[in-house]
Amino acid sequence: MSRDALAESRRGNPPAVLVLVHGLSYGTWYWDFPYQPERYSTVNYLNQHGYATLNIDRIGIGRSGHPLSALATVPAQAAVVHQLIQKLKDGTIAGIRFPHTGLVGHSLGSIITYTETALYNDTEVNIGTGYSTRLNLLTAGSFAALATPAALSPVTSMQPWAIDPGYLQALPAGREVPQLYYQPNTDPGVVQKDKELANGASVGEWLTFFEGAYDGTYKHIKVPTFVINGEFDTLACGDNAIYCATDATSDAGPADLELSGQRFAAWEAPALNPGACLRAAVVPDAAHDVALHRNARQFQRLVAYFADQAMGVRGQQAADYRRSCVSTATSETASMLPELDRPLPPLTPPPPEAVITPLAETIDS
Repeated sequence: MSRDALAESRRGNPPAVLVLVHGLSYGTWYWDFPYQPERYSTVNYLNQHGYATLNIDRIGIGRSGHPLSALATVPAQAAVVHQLIQKLKDGTIAGIRFPHTGLVGHSLGSIITYTETALYNDTEVNIGTGYSTRLNLLTAGSFAALATPAALSPVTSMQPWAIDPGYLQALPAGREVPQLYYQPNTDPGVVQKDKELANGASVGEWLTFFEGAYDGTYKHIKVPTFVINGEFDTLACGDNAIYCATDATSDAGPADLELSGQRFAAWEAPALNPGACLRAAVVPDAAHDVALHRNARQFQRLVAYFADQAMGVRGQQAADYRRSCVSTATSETASMLPELDRPLPPLTPPPPEAVITPLAETIDS
């Protein structure tokens, strides 16, 4: 957190904390990118905006412990995140009690934050990025193929956990796939740094990657939820990314970017509980790694924009937003049946009348 926020915390007025959960083959550096951090560090932006952040290497990744790869599953990752949230609230971390917390995930990190929220509903906000419950299985599979057993990688072969055949290490070529970056709006230096820092993944994560989207788990999410995707994210946005199509430009503000996400929100909302009051936004000229394009500031502002409305930098908005959010949600009981059609997304956009009017029009940001 900022020095000012730390001083306020010691006077008993701590900021809200956003717990940042990275995606497959990434680490804390995705959120706190060391190349041109003044542009690409989401951590720096959120801290300057007033929030505290807890940026973690997930279990089985980077500097964190490496259990048996089969045990590093999505539910296990969600349980760890839940424990961290409890530690924030009871003052175990930094010796400060943080009563207001939110989650921000990217890609697999969003799956983990969705799972944690569905199981515990213990935060004020749930922000998913680079994700939908209709992930393109073919595109995801091609990305997964660009990895090697950790024992065979010169990057990880000397690590004691690499003997576990269920740990994989990303290949540099995996950073060249078009679904990660929209090249006309990407600094080559970002991709090079991404290749240098790439982590791996566990077989346990891959085997549990898609469960929550299809078994009804996400029907239990009752925390205000926001999804941010890149315009050209072919992993998350349907055939040819049609559900993230936008006319917004790189100078558009958060409210306009949310308007561009109405089609995606309408497409995605049936997978969640109405209590999630789902909203969405699309960042133009960005692909799956939406935080690492030249217009990264648009992404960072979107995270703060929703967190400000649904929680506030000291949690002051949380109760009022929740009441307003629930009052606008459908009164119908969400079906808890598995979403068996989620792996087969429709290939045509929803009709115009299916869009969702964003709450941004009625809530003062």
